[in-house]
Amino acid sequence: SYQRASMELEEQYAGQWKRAAGHTNSTVTLHNSTGTSGTIQSSKGWYDAGDYGRYIVNSGITTYTLLSLYEHFPEYFNTLKWNIPAEGTLPDLLAEIKYNLDWMLTMQAADGGVYHKLSTLQFPGDVMPAKDTEQLYVIGKGTAAAFDFAAVMATAYRVYKPFDATYATKCLEAAKKAYAWGVQNPDVAFNNPMDVATGSYSDGKLDDEKGFAGMELFISTGEAYYKPTLNANEASIVPAWPEVYGLAVYGAASHPTETGDEAATAKKIR
Repeated sequence: SYQRASMELEEQYAGQWKRAAGHTNSTVTLHNSTGTSGTIQSSKGWYDAGDYGRYIVNSGITTYTLLSLYEHFPEYFNTLKWNIPAEGTLPDLLAEIKYNLDWMLTMQAADGGVYHKLSTLQFPGDVMPAKDTEQLYVIGKGTAAAFDFAAVMATAYRVYKPFDATYATKCLEAAKKAYAWGVQNPDVAFNNPMDVATGSYSDGKLDDEKGFAGMELFISTGEAYYKPTLNANEASIVPAWPEVYGLAVYGAASHPTETGDEAATAKKIR
């Protein structure tokens, strides 16, 4: 929770790491790289590792890993208490994940595409969040962002359905729209525009993100349209933000009832 944007870290939760809120203005300018203009409302989310940018591709593997952790060990996390602000009656892990999911949902355009990142044009330097007052932009769109978003939202549907069916359905519909956009736009590789120097997180290989998204949507919906054909040559690659094929394999292996692939895929991840 120390990475939370748009909120104060109160001493009762953060102790010596307490700080003022940063990036509280939810009105964010659409950079011309998005293909449109104007503003959107976007807040919450987690700051990146070393700066105050918020990036969809990083959120892909990070948020999915935490969702998967809950999905496979719900009894443990239903009772685990952290010292974080409550979110209704959600278990603490799901409350923390939802803080980033809520931000991610703001990053989807009306056509289903997903903006790549939300940041200033340049890194702010070593200042506290409240001191970074440069204008915030939503920057770019891309296939990787769309498919990473789709995978996370499809997983969130399963995890949040017992707690908030309306929210879960919202996540699933967002996942389907993002996947559809990705299928229609399979080669949109993001690169920083000329006037932007924050984290690029560029990725030119995009079939792994499609496989990741398709597997999670198949597990959640049972619709054969989404089910990817797994490539044995890539199954052993350790997942990282630009290479998520292993997450598709892991999804299949850890959901044998839904996928019917337990024997074949479990072998690939041993």
